[in-house]
Amino acid sequence: ANVSAGDPPVSIFYSRPPAIGEVQKDPTHTANFGVKLQERCEEFKVECVVVYPGAKNVEYEAPTDYLIEKLKNGAGK
Repeated sequence: ANVSAGDPPVSIFYSRPPAIGEVQKDPTHTANFGVKLQERCEEFKVECVVVYPGAKNVEYEAPTDYLIEKLKNGAGK
């Protein structure tokens, strides 16, 4: 709900895949949250990278890979 145009890029890495529609013990810390956040970010054209086991088109294997890329090329790109 708090995403808006011009927000900085976001990356979230999970150790488990999403289970949309299934009850989660701590939903805000699951890949379900990440998937829904990514959908919201897409509405505002805000970059949002969500990585979990089985995710398609994974560009970054680890959070440090993402961070290094952003520091090299500028966070807003």
